[in-house]
This record gives sequence, C-alpha cells and structure tokens, in this order.
Amino acid sequence: GSVEETLAVSMMPSQHDEDIFGINLIEDSQYKDILFIWTVKQQFYEFAKQFVMPEPKPKDNIHFEQIKKVITAMIIWLVQSDDPDPVTREGIADTRRQQMLREQHILDMAFEAGQLPLADTTLEKMINFPKTLRSAAPFRLSDLEAANRSQPDNARLHYMILLSLRLASHIMRGNTANRLYVMKMGFVPLMEKQLGYALKVAPTLTEVYADNEVLLDLVEESSIKTFLDLIRHTGREARYIDFLITLCLANGKAVRKNQWKVCNMLIKDRPELLVKLQLEESSVIVSGDPAYFPKLAKPLELCEWLSTTDKVTRAYFEKCLFLYGLLVLGRNLKNTPLLRQLLPYELLLHVVRDEKMKESHLNVCAAFVSIIRLLYVDNSPHDKLTNVETVRIWDNVSLESSTHQLTSRTTSVLAIDWAYFEGLKSTLEEFIASDDQYQNATRVLKNNMILQMLMVMACLIEAGFYEKEDIERIRVPLLALLDGRMDKVGVVDASEEGPFERCKPWKTNTCDTTVIMDCKSEICKILQLVCTMRLDMRLSLLLRQVGCPAALPPCPRHPLTSNPYPPPPLTPPHVPLTHISTP
Repeated sequence: GSVEETLAVSMMPSQHDEDIFGINLIEDSQYKDILFIWTVKQQFYEFAKQFVMPEPKPKDNIHFEQIKKVITAMIIWLVQSDDPDPVTREGIADTRRQQMLREQHILDMAFEAGQLPLADTTLEKMINFPKTLRSAAPFRLSDLEAANRSQPDNARLHYMILLSLRLASHIMRGNTANRLYVMKMGFVPLMEKQLGYALKVAPTLTEVYADNEVLLDLVEESSIKTFLDLIRHTGREARYIDFLITLCLANGKAVRKNQWKVCNMLIKDRPELLVKLQLEESSVIVSGDPAYFPKLAKPLELCEWLSTTDKVTRAYFEKCLFLYGLLVLGRNLKNTPLLRQLLPYELLLHVVRDEKMKESHLNVCAAFVSIIRLLYVDNSPHDKLTNVETVRIWDNVSLESSTHQLTSRTTSVLAIDWAYFEGLKSTLEEFIASDDQYQNATRVLKNNMILQMLMVMACLIEAGFYEKEDIERIRVPLLALLDGRMDKVGVVDASEEGPFERCKPWKTNTCDTTVIMDCKSEICKILQLVCTMRLDMRLSLLLRQVGCPAALPPCPRHPLTSNPYPPPPLTPPHVPLTHISTP
C-alpha cells in the first residue's frame, strides 16, 4: 500500500515581484513553533471574548490566569536564560522566533491585549480584536496607580499588562524590523501615556528607540522632559536613565543633537537629580540633594555609600556613570568641558586604583574606566598616531630609530603630556597581569572590567602613549588571555562542559559568554596596533642603515657577504614582537 507523508512547507514572497512566491521545506522545529504560536493566538482570542458584551462584567469576573500563563510560557520559549521569572528573565532572544511572532501578529496582540480591560485606553482601534467594545471594559487607567494596586482585581490587571509589555520588549530586542513595526502601528504614544504606573514601560520604549535612527532623529525636548520629570517625581530609577542612554546612541555611533539636549537638560539644568563626587585628600566623597537622596543628608565616602545605600539608588548611579561617557562619545567637544568639570581625571583614576572599590564594586570601577576612555583618552587633543609613516625627514631618522617610538609621535606638533597616563597604564597592566589568565563566563563583572581596560589600552596605543618597553610588559598577559582554551562557561561542572561550549552565545544576568568574545576581539585589535608600531619602527631602522651608515657603530663583516651590515635574521616566535636586531 502507499505510505502518506506530510511535509511542512512555508511560502514567502519574492523580493523582486510581490505577485510571485516560493514554497520551501521547513525544519520540524519551525513547524512545531508555528503550531505553538497558533495555540497562543487562540488563547488571546479567548481572553478577548470577555469584552464583547455591551455591558461590562464585574472586575472579579474577568479571568486573567490563563492569559498570564500563556504570556509567561511565550517569554520562556523566546528568551534563552536560566531565570524562570518572566518579569526578570533576561537573555538572548531567538531571532527566527522574533520574526515569526511579528508575522503571526503576536507582537501587536501583546500590546492590544493589555488594553482590552481598560475603558479609557488611548488605543483607538483593536486591529486583532475588532469585535471588542470599550463599553465592556470594567477597568480604568487610574486603577493602575500605586494607591489602587492593593485591590486584588487591580493587581491582577497590573501584572497582566506588565507581562504583556515584557513580551513585547523581548520580541523587539535587537530586531530592527520589529521596532519599526511597533512604531508604524502607533504603539509608541500609547506607551508614553502609561509611563509612571510601574509597568516597565520605560524598558519597552527603550527597545523601540534602540538603534532606530528614524525615531531618534525625531526626539523632541518634551520627550526627554517627560523622563526627567519621572526621575524627579517617581523616583531615581535606572530604567529612566536607560532611555536617555538609548537616545544618545545609534548603531554604536553618537547622536549629536540628543547628546546636547540630554547634557543641557540633565547635567546643566537639573544637577539636583545627580549624585555629586569630589576628591578630598585620599577619599572620594559623595554628596547629593537630600530631597532626592535621603541617605546623603551628610556626605559619605564613595565605597561606604555604595555599600549602605539601597539597590535601586545604586543602580541609578551606575547608569548615570554610563550616561556620562556616552554624552561625550565621538569626541563631543561641546559637552566635554562640562563633563570634565563634573568628573576630573584625578578623581576617576583614584576610584579605578582603589583596591577596596575593586573588591566590593567592580562594576562601578569598570564604569569609571569607560569614562576615562571617552572623556580623556579618546578625546581632544589626542589623535590617532599609530600608523606607518611612509614619508620621512632624513634629519629625524636618527632620532626616530634611537628612541624606539612611533614616527608620528616624535614629529607630532600636538601639545601632549606623554607621561599624563602613566598611572593609568600601570593600573591596567597590573589588573590584567594579575588575572587568572583565563575567563569564566559567570564572572560577568570581572570580564566586563577586563573588556573596559582592554578598550582604554587600545585607545592609548592608538594615540601613541605606548612605547616599545610598554609593549614588552603587556605582551605575555594579552596572549594568555587571547588563548581561550581554558575559558569556561561555568554554568555546569567543568568536567561536564564541552570544549566548544564557551563559543556559544549565552547572555543572562549571571552568565555572559559574549563579553569574553568581545575581550578576544579587543586583544586582536591591540595586537594589530602593535604590529603597526613594529613596522613603523623597523622602517626607521632600515632608513637609518641606508641613509646614515656613518652614525652606526662598527661591526665585523658578515662571512658570506661583503656587506658590513647584513640583514637581520628572521625573528623567532619567542622573541618579543617589537624586538629589532641592530648591527
């Protein structure tokens, strides 16, 4: 008899002709995902049936339990993480599933379902639930206020909307097409109206704006003022600063006009919303407006304050540090003077070198390293000097070859104090050399500190602050860190971990393999700069031999040639990278 076989296929339109489509076989896992999504859609429709009658049901007759279970399952299914809590779960979202959730309209259903119970929602039309009526909604937006959330029915509604926004946030994370879709569907004004109700709307808005150059270019001062007012009246919370950070950055590049707006409106016009730092003798003292920072009624030492203040305020302070760096990203010379006045280099270096701070608050130290890089190293008056100079002045060749420095540094006319960052260089070298020479993905804070130090080291080398002797000191620890054979993910026992587990992308609150790969990438960048330095120095020595033979010390003739200065032998692997044999 014949055997029937079922094949799972998908249809997709041609990129060049919308009237033509192709039929492709799909994997069994993708077919199962589609079936799961269809099941979820039916649960959304069942939830919506409660709001089709002309008269509203009593609040206690609205059932939220099933829709909450469905949204929770969707978040766990979409996001790779070891955290089972759907509210706090963070990790890398499956990009294929993100696309499917948008194409199957789960993304807009997540927004609309949270608005179905609200009679005064600002969402004009429910596209996916056209039969629902506003008159059937028993709740109002005021029920979400803190004073009313103590009532059980209002609390259930609040949690359901919170989960819906968390799901929408994960569907958009890192997905440009999904972000543009949300903007096109008009959900941004809806979310702005619901700010301040503890629904985590700010992180969802942040995902919409992240790397969205079209939307970032349209940001008005009123939008920034809304978040600054939330900081003033609702509380000093990190998620509001996260939104300001997003406004200043698009695909790794600075958004100039948003940098200026945020700097003027927060740093210049509202300094009372910020914690102030001051270096006094051998301590960094923290102060602030007691109206917004009650525990700073009297100044405290930085490490002591970080250890005693509440978790929310500490997270707010850490995000502010990250924002300070981004306000000068890309050499923003308009913001730089104000930020340098707020954060002097001596204060930043003192925190980075403080052993007590590194033991207790390594993430804060990493933020200060990042500020040093953006505010002082990769900023005016420094320039990129690590390159091979192919045009030379003969009178300078002798000096260039004897000092073992970059040619561009010896001929630079910039007014630079080349010893200014010596303390920073020694701190970087000590920390990297003192490491275990391997990385564990569960040590997220330490790995991030290493990454920030490698990034500032690369900037220092690029700006010409490293000489041959400096490179000799950092070469061995850098190569040891680059060799990742001993690196571990750390989630399971080391004996059970496969040899290539560390190469898989894994990013949660407690484990991050991506930052380890970023460290390797940064080390490769540093070694490329070192090779450029070596080539420039070798060219100086070659020109010295050709143009100034009289200046060289006498040496015996080579037995195989009449040339008194034979070419140097090939550099063996164990010889330092910048070593050059001189006659």
